[in-house]
Amino acid sequence: MRSSRWTTAILPLLVAALSLAARTERAMNQTQSEATPAPVPLTRWLVLGPVVDPLPTFHDEKPGSYGVEDLLKAERFPARPWRPTDGAEEAWFGGGLLRWKARDAGPGGLVSLAAPEGTGKGRPATAWLSAYLTVARFTSLDLEVIGTHPRRAWLDGDQVAIGGTETEASKPADVKGKLELTTGKHLLVLKTVFDPARAGEWTLGASLRFPGEGSGEECHERQSCSVR
Repeated sequence: MRSSRWTTAILPLLVAALSLAARTERAMNQTQSEATPAPVPLTRWLVLGPVVDPLPTFHDEKPGSYGVEDLLKAERFPARPWRPTDGAEEAWFGGGLLRWKARDAGPGGLVSLAAPEGTGKGRPATAWLSAYLTVARFTSLDLEVIGTHPRRAWLDGDQVAIGGTETEASKPADVKGKLELTTGKHLLVLKTVFDPARAGEWTLGASLRFPGEGSGEECHERQSCSVR
């Protein structure tokens, strides 16, 4: 009889404790979610290329002497003063011309790129994306350059991120940086090099996030940051 009374008294306490634990876990998960806002992808770009960007003729004389990573670091154009506009042309090797073209990003903020004819072993391809960021006051943003091949980013001509050269699936391929935007207009430029040795599609894009609080969407809601 005594055991039955103890059971009757303890059961409601157990139920209450489990309910409290469940509510606490939900609250913690919600707090963590709010503390780590989802990045917001940029959806409108100017695209230059893709274009075949051959390695130097001596690249295979000694293994590892020059490769895709070196090509990613190569400065094909002067970083300043670059002011891309839709339809503007850039001089290329052999007297050729490349033209900036406006494009919308696809799902996940990624721009799909097609390797041009002639791409192959010893003949990678390169493409660039650019976007203007305008802020009404000093703004600090976290940048992630997303994509499937080696990639690099500049803000107003200064490198802010580089990576994605790892070929092993076990290695992380995050390419991140920090954007410190003073009041006014800024140019974000991305570069990607297509590695013929990799399988799969070729994509490039970027996402922004306010560090610590808020999200890239607030950049628009506050009208303190516009992207075009």
